[in-house]
Parts: sequence; structure tokens; C-alpha cells
Amino acid sequence: MNKRGFTLIELLIIIGLLALMGGFFSVNMTRILNRTNSSNEAEAYTELIAAADVYLAMNKEELTPLYNGASSIKIKVKDLKSAELISKDYAVNGKAVKDNAYVTVKLGSQGEFIFKVEMSDN
Repeated sequence: MNKRGFTLIELLIIIGLLALMGGFFSVNMTRILNRTNSSNEAEAYTELIAAADVYLAMNKEELTPLYNGASSIKIKVKDLKSAELISKDYAVNGKAVKDNAYVTVKLGSQGEFIFKVEMSDN
């Protein structure tokens, strides 16, 4: 028996296997992309907080309200950019960090600084 080509069953099996492999690929790519976004956001937080820490080291007078009893101080992202501590735009939780966003700094119970990146709606 000489066969020319594939039978319908063979073609359906191949198509099914390709669809199954495509499904696995798309699920794994989604996971990889989600991990990438999470790591980019973590990097943005880390860089913004590090820039705020350096900003406070350069501008010690900004700390005076904390030591005088204020619950927190706010450092605008615009100020970090103008001090050339950050140069690129960041995204946190899928939103661009605009110039009117800020890093809140609180004084911890042991005298340490507690940083928090906050978005502004304005």
C-alpha cells in the first residue's frame, strides 16, 4: 500500500498536540510576564526609596519636622528628579509615577526611617 499524505485522524492528532503545546506556552508566558511586572515594580519602589534616602542625607533640614514631633514628611518625586537622583519614569501598580507623587518618610520607634511610596490623584 502506497500512501500519499496523512489521514484525517493523523492530522487531527497533530493539530490537537499543537493546540495543547500552545496552551502550555501561553500560560507560562503569562506567568513570566507577571513576574517581570512584579520585579519592575519592586525595582521602582527600591530606587525611589533609595533616592529619597539620599535626598534626606543631602537635605538634613528636611528632617527637622520629624524630630520636632511631626508624624511624617513627604518628598515629591519632582524634587527627587530636580536633585538628579532619579532620571527615568517609573510605574507602580500599573500606574505611572507622576511628578506630584511622593515618598512619605516616618520616624520608627528605634529612630529608623520608614519609607512609603504614595501616588497622588492630582
